[in-house]
Amino acid sequence: MTAQDYIQEALLQLIQQKAYDKITITDIAKRAGVTRISFYRNFDSKDAILKQALERAFSAYKEEYGCDLSFPTLFAFFQQNKTLIDCLYKSEREIYIAQLLTDKQSLAQLPIEVAYSYAFVGYSILGACTAWYQRGMVETAEEITKIMEEQKSS
Repeated sequence: MTAQDYIQEALLQLIQQKAYDKITITDIAKRAGVTRISFYRNFDSKDAILKQALERAFSAYKEEYGCDLSFPTLFAFFQQNKTLIDCLYKSEREIYIAQLLTDKQSLAQLPIEVAYSYAFVGYSILGACTAWYQRGMVETAEEITKIMEEQKSS
């Protein structure tokens, strides 16, 4: 494991134990077994750690599913990365998920119809995933997809 891995793991563990705003860089460095200097060599902030963790997880998602941004695959992504997703919500940084989904290209550079479509899909997915998360992620990805398909056809 690299220093970045230890730092990321330390932050994710700390988020499970206390409020995000109360976690200091010193807390993270101590938990990770690195110095503050080492922390700042690897990251600019706590948010940078969360963004990188999400980007890494999403990279693995894209390797498995390609460009398929459908509800079934994204619910599976949430299930596979439950600890990270939980940390994003606990730190009130879940917006990073929608930003990742809509940041394929700069929305300002896209044709208007495409930009609004990307934004609509990205934030709609985040909304559905948020409801699922808040309900405890009890249903499987397959069950929630079936529910959504039944609603669509009614």
